[in-house]
Amino acid sequence: MALSKKLTPTQAPIAFLVAKDRSGTTLLQTMLDSHPNICAPLESRFVLHLMSKYKNEVCWDEKLKIQFQEDLFKEQKIELFWELDKEALNERISALPESTTYGEICKQVYVSSKSFHNKETIKLIVDKNPIYAIMIPMLQEVYPNAKFIHLVRDYRGNVSSIRSLNKKVGVKKLGMSWVMTNMEIEKSKDENPNNFITIRYEDLLDSPKEELERLIDFFDLEFHPDMLTYHMRIEKAISTYLDGAPNEKIRKIREIGIAKVHKNLSKPLNTTFKNKWERTLSSKEISTLETYSGGLAEKYGYYFTTGIFTKNQVIPISLRCEMAKLRLYYKLPIWLRELKSKPSMPFIDS
Repeated sequence: MALSKKLTPTQAPIAFLVAKDRSGTTLLQTMLDSHPNICAPLESRFVLHLMSKYKNEVCWDEKLKIQFQEDLFKEQKIELFWELDKEALNERISALPESTTYGEICKQVYVSSKSFHNKETIKLIVDKNPIYAIMIPMLQEVYPNAKFIHLVRDYRGNVSSIRSLNKKVGVKKLGMSWVMTNMEIEKSKDENPNNFITIRYEDLLDSPKEELERLIDFFDLEFHPDMLTYHMRIEKAISTYLDGAPNEKIRKIREIGIAKVHKNLSKPLNTTFKNKWERTLSSKEISTLETYSGGLAEKYGYYFTTGIFTKNQVIPISLRCEMAKLRLYYKLPIWLRELKSKPSMPFIDS
């Protein structure tokens, strides 16, 4: 593909969208990417995957820049789901001085991703991944001035959504995982309160324009009406996106992902999702969740049906161990682990 003009490296600031998985991050990411001045690409973990190898590099000569790009395309979600303009990426990276940083190199990857929406000058990059909720200190090593969007969803709705993909996990464990994840975010928020903004998923469904305006104002940008009509462009772009798959296997994986996980992105907002848990969870399950998760939920203004909850819940050691192992994994050198690690994609296996 021929480039019409010289591409320059981006100077845009970066923000991370953090939340417990199945809290509406893909919806908010899509809304943000609909803004012509915001780059909010599909989910990936390339910043974490490549961090141990490249974070401390101080001399980015041409050989190292090429090696970085080769490693980048081994990351699973980049390979399966991203549409990257390789020529644009190489041009932007090549234009950076040898004294650049890993963070600046990564920014060029974001802005070289293809979007379903029209783009003008990029003034903000937003990277979303549920795993980031427990990796905030690591992300701050790369981007000390990064801002964070904390998206929180009613714990009962969150558990109900996760169980729609995996019914084997008990509600107590899922509820405690919700508590642990949001506690980790709150810990980082306490240290840098001015760098965080909190959005409730339910408020986003009820008052999308008002919540998006509040969010956009946090970044000193102006609201754009395209943020409310994202679904119209998604619906038209799906076939083109599927046709762009490099082979039939990847096309099939993309089709499954759209059908099982992201099918509602091509439809208008549906507020019935907000309280769907009232129909999908039993009264016993709701009571269990309120008992073990309601203490933190009160902080976010969620109501209760039982009025009984534990104020200061202790996170089980098993969950803390899972979190510690995940953090350790991304600190290991690449040669000691698979770069092409396989993030959990339950929609493929279910």
